Amino acid sequence: MNKNSHLIMLFDIKLEPIMKTLFLTLITLLGLTSISHADHANGTITADVDGLVCDFCARAVEKVFLKQAAVDSVNINLDDKKIKIHLKDNQNMDEEVVKKLIVDSGYSVKTISYES
Repeated sequence: MNKNSHLIMLFDIKLEPIMKTLFLTLITLLGLTSISHADHANGTITADVDGLVCDFCARAVEKVFLKQAAVDSVNINLDDKKIKIHLKDNQNMDEEVVKKLIVDSGYSVKTISYES
């Protein structure tokens, strides 16, 4: 072996613990991300929206959400402009999906909150 080969081997040996640490950190972060989405399973999602003013509009939004496999029921309060989405057992719905469904229905989202 030449001098450079020893240097490369030494470099690889020193990097191995760092790579293991980085890999374990990545796996942990991915696991925590999955857990945070699972926290919302079986719960209720409440969305504050702008532009929702009539019963016809409310029924249209309700139909959009009831087509989603994770959704058990939907309650819409026109006075408060809130959509409550009740999820089925062991189901969850990502915040981005909720936002997209509302925006695609023609309304803007002010806030989204989750209750267990």
